[in-house]
Amino acid sequence: MSEPKILFIGAGAIGASVAAWVAESYKPVWIMGRGDAQDALRKDGITIYDFAAPAATRRTVRIPTIARPGELGDADIVVLGVKNYGLEAVANQVRDELGDRPIIVSMANGIDNQRILPKLFSKVIYCVVVHNARRDAPVVVGFNDKGPLLIGTLDNTLGAELELVRSILARGCPTEIVDRMQDAITPRS
Repeated sequence: MSEPKILFIGAGAIGASVAAWVAESYKPVWIMGRGDAQDALRKDGITIYDFAAPAATRRTVRIPTIARPGELGDADIVVLGVKNYGLEAVANQVRDELGDRPIIVSMANGIDNQRILPKLFSKVIYCVVVHNARRDAPVVVGFNDKGPLLIGTLDNTLGAELELVRSILARGCPTEIVDRMQDAITPRS
């Protein structure tokens, strides 16, 4: 069996940094951005660097790009690294073009994804990103630390899918499966 194909949608600070880290050691990775980010992805790749040592850690990672999810019709995992205001439109596009086959991993902040994604997909994994990243220019991203990424489901299901996603994301960034995902998602007062 070939390695699962993973598509990152969203090339902001978080989506671009995680995609670049994973792509450095896992080859079946694609990315989709929009506007200036999509143009920069195609032309220049993703440039990442650690805030602590910018000159020593700055590097560019080239990842195959697509303009729409349907171009990678056999994607096994789709990571949504988009802002909440764009999540519903992107999720609908993924559903229209890829159906309900891929595992969906949402890196969107907040709980809107819990309202939107289960209506469209049967295999939804939520992700809490525990690192800071800053976009200096389209797909030029500085970061401090690599993760961890906390992944899970609301009802502790999808064990095999969680382990698959963890094993791939962990190639680029520490990734942990959490049993109480709702606690990780819900903001603390």
